[in-house]
Amino acid sequence: MKRPPAPSTTLERRAAPRLRPSHSARLVDISTLGLALETSSPIEQGRVYDVILCLDEYRMPVSARAVHVRHHGDLFRASFAFDRILESDQRLLEETLVAEVADRMTVILR
Repeated sequence: MKRPPAPSTTLERRAAPRLRPSHSARLVDISTLGLALETSSPIEQGRVYDVILCLDEYRMPVSARAVHVRHHGDLFRASFAFDRILESDQRLLEETLVAEVADRMTVILR
C-alpha cells in the first residue's frame, strides 16, 4: 500500500494560481484609438483592462484604459482608450473598420 506524500511535499491548493473569469461584452463602437462596450460586469473608470477582440477566428489582444463609465441598472457602458495594441492589429483596424466588421466582432474583457 502506497503512503500519501509527506505534508511538506503536498501542493497547497490555496497557493496555486487562480484564473480570473473572463466576461463577455457587447461591442458598441470601435476606432483605431479605442472602443466602447456594454457589459454586466463592473467596470472601474481609470483601470486598465486586458481586452481580446475576436473577429471570426482572429484574436486581437489589447490593453485598454476605461475612460468613461456609465452604470444603468445591471448594465455598464464604458469607453476605452487603447494603451497597448500591436501595430499590425492597429493597421488591420484602420483597413477594415466598417459597420459589418464591428457587428461580427466579439469582445472578452479580463
